[in-house]
Amino acid sequence: MNNIYSSGNEIVDEVGKIHFTGNIVPTIWNKTIVKENGKPHWLAINILADIVYWYRPTEIRDEQTGELIGFKKKFQRDLLQRSYQQLADQFAISKRDGQRAIVFLEDLGVIKREFRTISVGGTTLNNVLYLELIVDKLKTLTYPVKTLSPENVIGDSENGKSLSQDFVRPISEIGKTNTKNITNITTNISDIDYPLQSSNENDRNDVDNYKKEKVLELIRENVEYESLIVSYKHDRERIDGIIDLIADVYLQTSGTVKINGQDKPLEIVKSQFIKINYSHLEYILNSLDENTTKIKNLRNYLLTTIYNAPMTMAQYYQSWASNTLYGD
Repeated sequence: MNNIYSSGNEIVDEVGKIHFTGNIVPTIWNKTIVKENGKPHWLAINILADIVYWYRPTEIRDEQTGELIGFKKKFQRDLLQRSYQQLADQFAISKRDGQRAIVFLEDLGVIKREFRTISVGGTTLNNVLYLELIVDKLKTLTYPVKTLSPENVIGDSENGKSLSQDFVRPISEIGKTNTKNITNITTNISDIDYPLQSSNENDRNDVDNYKKEKVLELIRENVEYESLIVSYKHDRERIDGIIDLIADVYLQTSGTVKINGQDKPLEIVKSQFIKINYSHLEYILNSLDENTTKIKNLRNYLLTTIYNAPMTMAQYYQSWASNTLYGD
């Protein structure tokens, strides 16, 4: 019997068992963080990715319900402390190269160095390096246009066409509901022309499969699936699982759904699930990656996370911006 959880490719299945954590490097940085010759500044890009990782907040979730209850920062003080020796050890470079990369990022305007005198165990340490992440500049590097406005996406100067709007979303857009898509999906699902019901069990199964496939198509359209799996190509299995769970709930005809450990009316849950768009699914993936507690019931945890996404996503990114700007 075939394993329903197999992709059909042994290598893909084995890689799927590996939990990757750590730094995220947006592809667009290869175009926005470049040397004078126009080539990507790989060292600066990797160091910035590490700095951003430390400034990303960690979610605090209720162990039983999976409900988001707060955030915390990864470092102790108000700014991230680093030394050139730490960078040299981490990235297998010289201290000089680490210093040059930091100066490059500071000249770029995405970080600011601050040297402090601190006391550790009664010993005074001078010129201790702290790094402040400049979030506004980070936005423009990650969501650029020809005029470097974070409100849009980069344009293609060769053919005049807009590039990658489906792949890049500024933080200012996060939390905004894609009303056009939601209207379309709710209308289209209600207008699906299902085949006539039959008393034959095989026919009924065919009808159920038809219904689900139609709903899956509309949900994929709503979350911009093709763009999503390009941006998160290693997360395709998880993306498919989340979309499948949304479809199952929407096809449920009666009863309740357990959310945050409580039974919620089906229609209320559906009204939340149908809001899920590209940004929400991206947020859900990040939430799963940053969860540090043991998940006892993955389905219930996902149901809660999906349900909460339209309400908590904006709060999450606002807190992220607040933490990166102000620390404690």
